[in-house]
Amino acid sequence: MDAQRTGPANGGVSGRRATSRFILYNALLWLAVFFAGVAYLSFIREYGTGLTTRYNAQTLVNSAAEAHAQGDAFQATQQLRRALETYPSIAGAIVDRFGADLLGLPVLRAELRAAMNTPAAQRDIPAVQRAKFHILQGELAEAEAVLEEASGRSRQDPGAWLLLVRIRLERGDPAAAHDAFARYWAAAPHSREPAVTAILGEDGPGEGESVPPLVLYRLLHVGLWDEAFALAATLRENNPDIAEGWRIAGLEAEVNGAREEAIAHYERALELLPNHLAARQGLERLTD
Repeated sequence: MDAQRTGPANGGVSGRRATSRFILYNALLWLAVFFAGVAYLSFIREYGTGLTTRYNAQTLVNSAAEAHAQGDAFQATQQLRRALETYPSIAGAIVDRFGADLLGLPVLRAELRAAMNTPAAQRDIPAVQRAKFHILQGELAEAEAVLEEASGRSRQDPGAWLLLVRIRLERGDPAAAHDAFARYWAAAPHSREPAVTAILGEDGPGEGESVPPLVLYRLLHVGLWDEAFALAATLRENNPDIAEGWRIAGLEAEVNGAREEAIAHYERALELLPNHLAARQGLERLTD
């Protein structure tokens, strides 16, 4: 009899506990949904505000470009200042938009530097844009440091390698420039072969056939140095009196660390063409 009496009572307690747990779990679930919704709405609001801020800053940059085109440097500077105050990360877009024209706005460059050093700008402005600013300032070491730091990332803008080429050639290091060109072609969305074909033509030179020095220059200009080195060797064999073949031989030897050999090739190029500027620069690079 006692067992029969206590059985239903225990069942009622268990049922009430289950109901309480159900209500508690549902309450917690709805609280979680509520807070997730609040967080989402907050994110959307901040995202929208950020877009509006950036749009307003870009509008000021566009107005500054128009003022600058009309010769009103004062108005351009004022508009750019307001853009930087509104959205410091717009500094990168200013560098891209104005480029060397920023040299004519000296008052603004200090403010650009301050904007680029903010944490948000360090995060948002691509390395290429920050490096371009340093180059405009003549700060090649700082530009190279920015690009080398960015080069360690998994996805690197090919344009960063081209800037590194420019910097390394400026400081007289063709071996490092050759390496940067190789990395550029590895990161570029297109391969070397179509670029070589575009310069040499579909058929290209036949076996043992030389190409004109202008073609070699074009290959060097776009970073296809190894292809230029090979074709320059053929040019020297067929036309040893053409200075450009020896100048490129000097560059190849310099890239490979063969200093004395490079000097001899540059000197040979200058014997054939005393006013060959690139050969003279190469010789001075190794003998100064």
